[in-house]
Amino acid sequence: MNSMENQYALYARDRWRVRPNLTLDLGLRWELYPNRWRSGGLGIESYDPNTNEALIGGRGDIPQDNGVGYSKKLFAPRLGFAYQVTDSTVIRSGYGITYQSHPWGAQALRGWFPLTVVAVFNGVNGFQPVTTSPGYVSAGVANAPLGPTVGIPSICCPDISTGRVPLPLEAETGYPRANEQLHRGYIQSWNMIVERRFPGEFVGSVGYVGTAGVKGFAFLDINASQIPGSGDEGRPLFQKFGRTTTTREWDGRTHSIYHSLQTSLNRRFSGGLLIKAAYTFSKAIDEAAYSDWTEFLWNAPSVYYRNRARANHDVPHNFQFAFVYELPFGSSKKWATTGTSAAIFGGWQLNGIFAAYSGRPFTLTASGSSLNMPGNQQTPDQVKENVEVFGKVGDDGTWFDTSAFARVTDVRFGNVGRNTMRGPGVTNLDASLFRTFQLTTGVDLQFRAEAFNVTNTPHFGQPNGNVNSSNFGKVLSINTADAMGQSREFCFGLRLGF
Repeated sequence: MNSMENQYALYARDRWRVRPNLTLDLGLRWELYPNRWRSGGLGIESYDPNTNEALIGGRGDIPQDNGVGYSKKLFAPRLGFAYQVTDSTVIRSGYGITYQSHPWGAQALRGWFPLTVVAVFNGVNGFQPVTTSPGYVSAGVANAPLGPTVGIPSICCPDISTGRVPLPLEAETGYPRANEQLHRGYIQSWNMIVERRFPGEFVGSVGYVGTAGVKGFAFLDINASQIPGSGDEGRPLFQKFGRTTTTREWDGRTHSIYHSLQTSLNRRFSGGLLIKAAYTFSKAIDEAAYSDWTEFLWNAPSVYYRNRARANHDVPHNFQFAFVYELPFGSSKKWATTGTSAAIFGGWQLNGIFAAYSGRPFTLTASGSSLNMPGNQQTPDQVKENVEVFGKVGDDGTWFDTSAFARVTDVRFGNVGRNTMRGPGVTNLDASLFRTFQLTTGVDLQFRAEAFNVTNTPHFGQPNGNVNSSNFGKVLSINTADAMGQSREFCFGLRLGF
């Protein structure tokens, strides 16, 4: 079943030179996100928690959009200015709003029941096929007993003609609320930067950059248990229908904030040298890790506040440095300008990218057996005021002092919150050496030698954060999510230009 949607935007902008040293930028963007629809007159699927029915937009008495309206008032202003204090100093600042453009067709609402029907049939063991019904089959001899009939039965689609389909108790679902306008969130961004030109072709800047996310899209499990120790009995939909499965309501509901001090020092390519350096000191706080499938760790209203913490992408310190340097040898350079020395040493170019930044936060988890509150994450207790970081990896020991934490055996939450620990940071250097040989007029051959992770510095993954695991606190993997997570690599190549 296909899924179709349109997105529209209009934008107006004006740049106003108020004075010779003051420029204003004014802009206004209007955005429109009509609801999704499907072929055959179908529209949006939703769910009725009062009847445990999937609601099929465009069938029966259900409107195509299931009553999920959309705003036509998404106006996003942008304002900025540049003020030249002196010939070498400029102050820049700006503010703007950007609306959440997350599409309906993304993974979050791609296809829940009854659009997608999943059935799982398991065999007796790995060596025998699935047995689904008793009986006999013929093998050329009348009524010869060969044992039970085997195979997968036909799976038929539910009847959606009335627009209301009973949702099986074991089927998960995700949906926007029917008869209520979806809250499409937005991000506010602002900055204040001072830029100054220095001798030697250098330009430096320092400033503050911040953002605030309002009503970001996320799932909330409305069938999460509400009271510690209540188990499935504490699930709202279990009390009504006996439903024990995750039931996800999709809407704009998350909030986030980001503050940063950003500095840079750049040198444009001149005299054979280019330099770019930047350092950022920042802090990011949110309520859930953003993705196509954003979900909360704590869904019950009484503990919802526990979700607000340092973001998964919070990196307090981030230093980046890059350079391109034409070595000062050869024709038109300072040294070895002629003869054999020029032929050997001339024309070489050295490039490099260096990065060093903090590790990312992670959440400690624990068994929820004693808590017995499905749909809500359990964490351990922190029993020491300070948690010492040992920095050990593999079989050498643990990354942090695991004795600082204890399992919870009472009917309550642990006192540790979300993203309280931080994993290993990253240090990396990539470098390359180039040389171009002029073969004939207009034809050249470039030799390239490139090295990734020159120092072969390991980039470790996060420590095991499960207090119930025998590997609790240990780092047993590399950072596979990091593009620089590989070991040292060398590449050689030739490039012909003409």
